[in-house]
Amino acid sequence: MESLLKLSGILPEFDSKTDLGTLEKRLEAQRLQSIGANSPGNPLFSRPVSSNGTPNSGGIIAGSSPSDISREEEESESLSDKMSSLVTNARGETRFIGSSSGFSIFSPKGIQWVNSKTGDRAFQKMLVKLMQADHKFEHWRPDVWDAVFSTKCQNSLPSKAEAESYAKASFESLLEEQYSDNPPKGTGWYASLNMVLAVGSRIRGSKLKTPSAAEDSRGWKLFQNAMCMYPVLTLQNTDIHSIQALLAMALFLQGTANPQPLYNIISAAVRVAFSVGLHRRADAFGFGREEAEHRKRVFWIAYCIDKDIALRSGRPSTINDEDINVELPEEESFDGLGMVRLSDGQGKVNLFRRNCRFAQIQSRVYMQLYSAKAAKQSDGELLNTIGDLDRELEEWRDSIPLDFRPEHEISEAYLDSTMPIVLMHFSYFNCLATIHRMSIAHSYWTNRLAQYAVSGLSTRPLNPRVFSSAALSVSAARSSIHLLKYVNHNDINCIWLVFYYPITALITLFANILQNPQDANAKTDLKLMAVVIDFLNNIDEEERARCGFEKLIYITEEFVRLAGAAIERAEKQALMRRKRKKLGGSKMKETVEEKPLLEVPGEDEHMNWSPSKASEQLFATIPQRPSEPSSILQTPIETPFDQQTPTDAMSGIDGFTFGYNTPGRTPQMCDENELNGVTPGFFLFVTC
Repeated sequence: MESLLKLSGILPEFDSKTDLGTLEKRLEAQRLQSIGANSPGNPLFSRPVSSNGTPNSGGIIAGSSPSDISREEEESESLSDKMSSLVTNARGETRFIGSSSGFSIFSPKGIQWVNSKTGDRAFQKMLVKLMQADHKFEHWRPDVWDAVFSTKCQNSLPSKAEAESYAKASFESLLEEQYSDNPPKGTGWYASLNMVLAVGSRIRGSKLKTPSAAEDSRGWKLFQNAMCMYPVLTLQNTDIHSIQALLAMALFLQGTANPQPLYNIISAAVRVAFSVGLHRRADAFGFGREEAEHRKRVFWIAYCIDKDIALRSGRPSTINDEDINVELPEEESFDGLGMVRLSDGQGKVNLFRRNCRFAQIQSRVYMQLYSAKAAKQSDGELLNTIGDLDRELEEWRDSIPLDFRPEHEISEAYLDSTMPIVLMHFSYFNCLATIHRMSIAHSYWTNRLAQYAVSGLSTRPLNPRVFSSAALSVSAARSSIHLLKYVNHNDINCIWLVFYYPITALITLFANILQNPQDANAKTDLKLMAVVIDFLNNIDEEERARCGFEKLIYITEEFVRLAGAAIERAEKQALMRRKRKKLGGSKMKETVEEKPLLEVPGEDEHMNWSPSKASEQLFATIPQRPSEPSSILQTPIETPFDQQTPTDAMSGIDGFTFGYNTPGRTPQMCDENELNGVTPGFFLFVTC
């Protein structure tokens, strides 16, 4: 077929390296040239177009003008902006959430899509009420932060015996100096010491059967000591200890309800790292092997945190990958740090190095799909980029041993130290969904580019998994929820570490049910959404009250109720259609009463943040928890990770989309000005 098209002159002679993006650009150039060379009276401008969207002859796409092309480019570039949110609260503070974040459903475009699916603006009105009731973005702990902001805290260090129980052997020599008659004077050292002890206190507290308020308080006081040095660490110091202290602060704050400081602290740590040249090869400065490796480790820890935050929050990374040339950590570390022994005892793997490689993929996902520059790509380039990133992520996954490879059950040999592995799995599924979310959002399978791809007009074949983007995203969401079985529900710090992932997974399942309420797996997905709400309800009541958690539980319960109502309505409509068909096509009025999926209290009514009776009744009909799978992906739902491109992919992919143009239906559109600033601020504390 391709050779015939070339011989006929419809398809020019491209070389074997021509990819889909290049092909599209050349076709576009041909079209523009034809437009300029022909007058409006030329028959080519009115030539009939075949059913598949291509001209019947001559290879000219008719009826387009330069203004139409410009408008299409502007619409494509603005999609990323419309799926981002800039939230302003009652005090005038603003927070930005980019389109790569899993919370893009709360963007103007996302809210517009939900409104079109539910048939009313109740969802939008509910978010407006939540925003009006939320006066600030952060829930600062006065007992921690008041002293930090006043810079007057100086909590006493623990006894030497207690400190030794926190510190590792590699820290002992410096610890001896601290408790000697002549302790070190550097602020970087002092901050590092306090953070080592703070992290040690938290780790010890996590191993207790019941949470210890005393241990928690001790850890925060040590954090205060280090945080009081923040101005000196960031404005004055340029040493490794200062960078390590800042990184430890960032890691410590990952396990809290308010990660907003994390975004700024990691940026400051990276800036100080740049100041001491950690982003450049150490061998150029004459460092020995051990010291060079130590510098690399510090830099790559900062890199991993920075890139993870960028992808989850949709905010730009501090590190420019094109301006670093430091090597990855050695595969065989000289001191064994970062190495994990396999369960069969036959070898070891450097898991830290694998995590650094994964962070590089996260960086490329953000830069090549969600950055401002990425929005300027042609559709063909973007499709190829999605396929390339997916392939790279698959190759990374296959480099992980089966004992703890994502999409496989975690070996029981690692259950005592499972959290780093569980976090790696959560991050993998989130990255996979973020890659394919871009394909879904652009609704590629309804435009002319898909015709080129399917017809084989590109000499560079597309990754077939781009045709299963919706299925891959939904399957990744299901797998993320199944990972909750590994999370200690009594460890609040552990819960905050993973909090982002199940919430975004719930949102993905919610959107899929709204789009495909008659899907065979819709009810099973509804049960998985209930598992997430069970997870949230297990959080300590005092912690929930302090962080305003009731509002989040309230809205997730409404997600479940909306999804359940959508399924119920679709079932009733399907039943009525079957009855009409059975009666021989006789005219029969629908008896299904159209009701809004979500009812919001009136303007003067009090908003109750506690779980509603309606939600409780809904949960009563849903099993509390699905049966434990023997494998993370072994669910009643067939997973698409290894399947080939389905023959009916074209008809189904347009379904699960925030592209908001469902064939055969005209959505109810909202004034976008009404949607700006609607995103509830309380969702921000899980995006960083």
